[in-house]
Amino acid sequence: MAEQQQPEIPRERGSERLRLAIAYGIAVCALLWVFHGVDVRGFFKYILKLDYAWIPLAVAADIVTYICQGWRWKLLLRPVGEISIFKTTEATYAGLFASEVVPLRFGELVRAYLISCWMPAEFSAVLPSIVVERLFDGMWVAVGIGLVVSFFPVHGWAYTGAIMLLVGIGLAIAALAYAVYARRSRLADERTGRSIHSRTLRTLVSFLVHLAQGLRHIGLCRGFYLALFLTLAMLLLQALAFWCLVQGFHLKIGVLESAAVFMIMRLGTALPGAPANVGTWQGSVVFGLSTLFGVSKTQAAGFSVVAFVLLTAPLWIIGFLAFLGSEATLLQIRREIDRLMAHHGRRH
Repeated sequence: MAEQQQPEIPRERGSERLRLAIAYGIAVCALLWVFHGVDVRGFFKYILKLDYAWIPLAVAADIVTYICQGWRWKLLLRPVGEISIFKTTEATYAGLFASEVVPLRFGELVRAYLISCWMPAEFSAVLPSIVVERLFDGMWVAVGIGLVVSFFPVHGWAYTGAIMLLVGIGLAIAALAYAVYARRSRLADERTGRSIHSRTLRTLVSFLVHLAQGLRHIGLCRGFYLALFLTLAMLLLQALAFWCLVQGFHLKIGVLESAAVFMIMRLGTALPGAPANVGTWQGSVVFGLSTLFGVSKTQAAGFSVVAFVLLTAPLWIIGFLAFLGSEATLLQIRREIDRLMAHHGRRH
């Protein structure tokens, strides 16, 4: 038995290294494209023209966004237990900080682990709430991207990505609706998972069963639809923060054009990538500004760099403080998450 399981470790490490290589490769390619052909002297001259009066409003809108996310998460966690908005917001910021320094959005697992310690609740019981969050985010982003494609001349990878996102979100919403409203007897039975001989497949089936049950409980709880509309409020607040920086840089585009660029940025950073979405964030913004609305590459690159720093610096500061409050290290949390996942696999 032990000899058969040993080869799984190198395969898992090899798969993780491949994902990291792809994520960093995409980030580097995106940054090379962002700065290709940029006038260096004009770049620095342009970023110094920022009107700093718009920065506080942008930062405030961004911070309120994550307070709303803490409120939304509290609502989605009701089937598991009660917890304060302060704690869910603290865990959200701690997770954001982890995602800023670790690739592939490891922060999602970090915040789930912290909440499981604070409630207390099982780690696996917290994960469905995060899945619903991502589905809500994806649904509203899909609506926004659909409007962008309808009213603006989007071509190339952005158009292809928009169609793929719309299809993917449609399928995900259909799966969520089935998990929520299907009869309990029609959901997968755990005994089906136990009849599978492969330990990996058995763990996967067991996880999907628990996920479906968790989604069903969330979908039937009070606050489900309020959480859905809080997601829209979050998206609008983030678009407001983005627009404030557009105003601060005196870019000659309107509110709708600014919102379109913001939605393209959300599309470009939809998949897990390098820490803080470096590369894909800047590349998506420059693509939207220069390709769709004729902003010069130098100005678009300057805006993408400074706006990124201004919108992520509060995450670094508040997230770092929130993470310090958890009295844990990323390495400790990662080991504990691995232990919990392994324990879940042994149980099922």
